[in-house]
Amino acid sequence: MRALSRPLHRCCRARSASAPSPTFLFTRAEAGARGPLPRAAAAMATRTPATATAAGAQTTTAPPAWTAVGATQDEFMLRDQCIVVDEADNIAGAASKLECHRFGSLGRVAGAAAGAAGAAAGATAAAGATTTTAATAAGATTAAATGRLHRAFSVFLFDASGRLLLQQRARSKITFPGVWTNTCCSHQLHGMPAPGEADDRAAVERSGAAPGAVAAARRKLAHELGIAPAALPASYFTFVTRLHYCAPDAETHGPEPEWGEHEVDYILLARAPRERGGADGGAGAAAAAGGGHKDEPRPHQEQQHAWEVPPPSLSPADAASPAAPLPSLVVPADRALGRPALAPDPDEVAAVRWVTPAELEAMLLPASGLRWSPWFRIIAREWLLPRWWGDLEGALAGRHGDYGRVHRIDC
Repeated sequence: MRALSRPLHRCCRARSASAPSPTFLFTRAEAGARGPLPRAAAAMATRTPATATAAGAQTTTAPPAWTAVGATQDEFMLRDQCIVVDEADNIAGAASKLECHRFGSLGRVAGAAAGAAGAAAGATAAAGATTTTAATAAGATTAAATGRLHRAFSVFLFDASGRLLLQQRARSKITFPGVWTNTCCSHQLHGMPAPGEADDRAAVERSGAAPGAVAAARRKLAHELGIAPAALPASYFTFVTRLHYCAPDAETHGPEPEWGEHEVDYILLARAPRERGGADGGAGAAAAAGGGHKDEPRPHQEQQHAWEVPPPSLSPADAASPAAPLPSLVVPADRALGRPALAPDPDEVAAVRWVTPAELEAMLLPASGLRWSPWFRIIAREWLLPRWWGDLEGALAGRHGDYGRVHRIDC
C-alpha cells in the first residue's frame, strides 16, 4: 500500500512553511514529562497482548469502560483500541491508536511490538483454531510504515434548513491539528460494551446499516461537541458508503512524517428534525413528528467551554488564525432549525460553523487561507458537493447508498 498521492497531499499543505513543527508527541503540558515520541512508541513493546490483539487471539484482560473524563490526547493514543481491518474491510484484530497512526520508522517500532504481542498470543492458541497469528509480526511491521489500516467514521450533521456543521480541529490534536473538517471524525473501538462498535462487513453490505459506526459516532459527538445522545437518536443517521484512504501528515510533522491516517472510513449523514415551539431550545418545546425526543440537560454546557459559530464579522480565514479572538456567544439548541446545543471540548475542537453549499465552496478556495483534512476534501469533491447535498432528502433516505464497495482513493 503506497502513501497518499502527492497532488492530494499538496492540497492539504499549510500556506505558510514557517509554522513550527511539534517536537513532542503531545502538546499538553503534562505530555512533556512523559518524554518525546520515540519513548511512547517503544513503550508498546512492554504492553500485554491485549493492547495489540491479532485476529482470533484472546485478550488477557477485559477492557475498562470508555470515558473521556480527564483523559488527554496521549492517553487516548495509548488506551483506545482501534479495529484493524484488511483492504476488504474484514476485521483482522485490534491495535492502539498509537500503532494505527504511526508512520515511518517509529511506526515500524510500534508495528513490531504489535506483531510480537500477536505472535505471543497465537503461540498459546489451541491447536485447530480457525485463525492463526504466525505471520502477524512481519505483516504488522510492513503495514506500520503507513499506519495500520483501521476503521473510522465521518459524520455530516445537517440542520433542518440544509446547512452542514463544520468543525476546526483543536491545535492539540496529534494528526492534522487546526484543520477544518466535517462535523465529527473518529474511530469505532474494539472491546466496547454490547452491542459494541465492530460492525460485521457482510452484514453492512447486505443490510446497508452500520449500527456500530453509528454508536461510535454518537459517543464522539457527545465527547467532542457536547451533543447529548438523546438529541441525535440512532434512527437519525444514514450510512452511505466507505472510503479507504491514506494520508501522511507532512503539513504538521515535516516531509517524512511519523504520523498520519490510514483508514476505512464509514460515512454517515444525520439530521435532527425541525421542531415547533420556537428557537429558545427549552426542554418543553414540542417535538416534530418522528422525533419525539428531548435534549437532556448537560451541566457542563453552562460552564466556560461553550463555543459558538464565528460571528458574521469574522471571516473564515480570520477564524482559522491563531491570533483571532475566540467566539464569545454560546450556541444553545435551536429547535426551529433542528440544531442541537453545542458545547465543544476545547482539547478536541477549536471552532464550529454551520454552512451552506455556496459558503463551503468559498471556504474551500485557496484564497480563503483555510486548511482542510484530507478525508473531507475527498468526500466533498467526490460525493458531498456533486451528489449528496443537492439531493439531501434522497441521501438521508438512503437513495445514494453504496454498501458493497470500499472506495479506494489516492491510496
